[in-house]
Amino acid sequence: MKIKNPEIMKTNPTKHWALLCAILMLNLRTIAQQVPVNMSWIPPGEFTMGNCMDTNEGSSIELPLRAIYLSAFYMDRTEISKALWDEVYVWAINHGYSFDNPGSWMINNSTSYLGGPPNRSRGTNHPVHTINWYDVVKWCNARSQKESRMPAYYTSATHSNIYRTGQVIMENSFVKWNAGYRLPTEAEWEKAARGGTNGHRFPWSEGDTITHSQANYNSRESEVYDTSPTRGLNCVFGCNGGYSVPNTSPVGYFPANGYGLHDMAGNVWEWCWDLYGTYPDGPQNNPLGAVSGSLRILRGGAWYDYTFAAVCRNSRRLPCDPIRVGFGSPSWFFYGLGFRTVLPGWFAPFANLPAPTQEVYSCSVTKQPGKSKLVIGTHGWNPDITWLDNMIGSINSYLTSRSLANWQVAPYKWLKGAQIPLIKGGPQTALENGKQEGKILGDCIAAQGWTDVYMFAHSAGAALIQATAERIRALSPNTKVYCVFLDPFVGFDYSGIYTYGNSADWAVNYFTRDISTGGEIWPFTQGLLVNAHNIDVTPLDPNKITTLKFHSSASGEFEPCTKTVTSHNWPLDFFMNTITGNGVTSDYEGFGFALSEDGNWPYPLVPYTPGNDPAQILGTPDPTCVTEVQLTPATWNNTLIDFTQSPTVQSDTGTILKRSDSSIKLSSGSPVWLATLVSSTNPLNVISFDTEFISLSGAQGLLTVVWDDQVIGSIDERIVSNNHYTFRYPNSIANSSHTLGLRLDSFTNIQSIVAITNIVLNQVGVSQPFSLSIGSEITNGVRIYQLTGEAGFEYNVQSSVNLVDWNDIAVLKNTNGAVRFFDQSSTNYPMRFYRAVAPY
Repeated sequence: MKIKNPEIMKTNPTKHWALLCAILMLNLRTIAQQVPVNMSWIPPGEFTMGNCMDTNEGSSIELPLRAIYLSAFYMDRTEISKALWDEVYVWAINHGYSFDNPGSWMINNSTSYLGGPPNRSRGTNHPVHTINWYDVVKWCNARSQKESRMPAYYTSATHSNIYRTGQVIMENSFVKWNAGYRLPTEAEWEKAARGGTNGHRFPWSEGDTITHSQANYNSRESEVYDTSPTRGLNCVFGCNGGYSVPNTSPVGYFPANGYGLHDMAGNVWEWCWDLYGTYPDGPQNNPLGAVSGSLRILRGGAWYDYTFAAVCRNSRRLPCDPIRVGFGSPSWFFYGLGFRTVLPGWFAPFANLPAPTQEVYSCSVTKQPGKSKLVIGTHGWNPDITWLDNMIGSINSYLTSRSLANWQVAPYKWLKGAQIPLIKGGPQTALENGKQEGKILGDCIAAQGWTDVYMFAHSAGAALIQATAERIRALSPNTKVYCVFLDPFVGFDYSGIYTYGNSADWAVNYFTRDISTGGEIWPFTQGLLVNAHNIDVTPLDPNKITTLKFHSSASGEFEPCTKTVTSHNWPLDFFMNTITGNGVTSDYEGFGFALSEDGNWPYPLVPYTPGNDPAQILGTPDPTCVTEVQLTPATWNNTLIDFTQSPTVQSDTGTILKRSDSSIKLSSGSPVWLATLVSSTNPLNVISFDTEFISLSGAQGLLTVVWDDQVIGSIDERIVSNNHYTFRYPNSIANSSHTLGLRLDSFTNIQSIVAITNIVLNQVGVSQPFSLSIGSEITNGVRIYQLTGEAGFEYNVQSSVNLVDWNDIAVLKNTNGAVRFFDQSSTNYPMRFYRAVAPY
């Protein structure tokens, strides 16, 4: 069968991990990438940037107000102290770095300037100062390398040379924004300063005034919002004529704002990344400042003269020459330029995930005396299992009425593994869980000595009975296995098309045409199975819907063709009918449960061959359409991850080996985990990979896969040693950044080791929102509607009169982004509701 969509293609597998001993490891290691305890996490989201108070109290460069969306980041809770500066500075000097200023020293390092010693720090717990912008940027890189993080700043857009020396004219493209320590952008600084609130003048939300109890600044009466009872410099740290300058305060001295950040107003000015420029109009996403210019931005105000309350406001901007270390005269004004750093926050959700628990499996089938043949039925994703209980009861009645006493009938219910919300992968995760459940069930059944095993499953349950059949074939090869697939979900990588039925003595696939599960373009449940006899039972459904088919057309053409569709659940009713006899006609042609209930295996093997294409149709097929429009779904390039170059964080326990070919090897500690940042020009919603556990006997590892803050799948070493997996996660738009995490836990004292290869990310199904609209045109008494959405897909339109019961009314083939259609039954109802459904 030809699949009309791009599969997620595998790269060449790397299964012999002995080769890893020759791999060159990262020259920039990423071990023990924990967040320092003195940083606060600033969550992702939108805030209002600019002067939100009276426009007369600020300058025009603080406007216009606009909505800014920022990704998550961490920020130092305090300004960088002299102690931390010196620690990194000494390391940097010994590792190829050079600086213009050593920090907190007299200007020009003079021993006589102002008659004091070269070091002008008030103490190691005070902020470092007298440093220019280039000093700070290089220091950030040194701090990253000292902690084995990937540096953020480079000397060119190729990111080949780490910035360590000189005064390089830096551009936005020279920065790895999701790597190590760096200066905050101006937007990041202001969002952090606002502490999680909007509409306030200062970093605190308890009023819009300022006093010396809240910040180290120069108070004066001219600002009405400066209500400090003491004026001038803050005398706690030295008034005019008091202590020797600088009159800085210890870092973290004043109360923190809503994000736990201290001294966002006053003490020392703080360097930001941005080149100075006027604010653009409109909302922005992670702005990086102007793309040209010569001045960099300072924020927050300082302790000395000219730094009154007005400059301590959240929105105040101060352009400054990046080689400056201070301002004005007298010269002690120089001692007021400091900084704090940020780290990307993409890995925070992963780092905060709770430890997984090990599943407890048990054999749910106990062989009863005198029984030799077994019937197992199971459900699929998010099931209402009433049908399963009813079907098992009907099969028991059927066998009893025919005196087939050697048959035993049992349901297999795996609700925990099947009830998966869409945000955690939905049917795809349920399918992968079903594989593991099936292996456990197969081991159980194979050990009991059955002569025949008859299994049926709906939707994602197909993966469960397939895995069960594989284990029975491997452990009990003389047992005859019969698999019935009822509208089977083959997975977003279509692997079920090639695997379902391949371990059975005979298999049959009863499927329907139901657009809501993918339709013909994305045949997730109506793909023809290679190892089963394929039967289309759509025409037999007494409640089938004959819909009109429409396609995109510049002239608004309405295609004169019908298409019969039914529901994903109709194969369940079809199969039940063959057990009870209700509604069975000659069109059933003897198919269903009765086909081989007596174990007469040779009979179906002769006339019903596996892999038949086209499928056998029961009932009257649709007429051939006069004009059949072909669709070409969007295709996306595979996104591969180079773990040696992507920003990563990892545990300081266990061992991690990384390769540039999207492969890693995890050896458990307590536990071992790796998280990386994924960015792609494509939309994304699925990940596929191969695993091979290579532990010693007795290991019990659990591999957990995480996307952002959601566990999207887990793989139990007790059940499978190697396999291919595909997990789904919520649609991620193009050019967005997300966290992919892999964690290996061991539940015994035997080390668990897993190789993960061929890691590929891609998009399956519609990647963009779509909408329905009402047109003004009326044709033959009915209103014309339009669907607007991503081209290359079939959309199913449904109608309802009560918002509870929905019926299919049209199939829309979208070739150019819009399809016009009508509802031929709309004139019969005073009110109608419509919705569109598409493969996701």
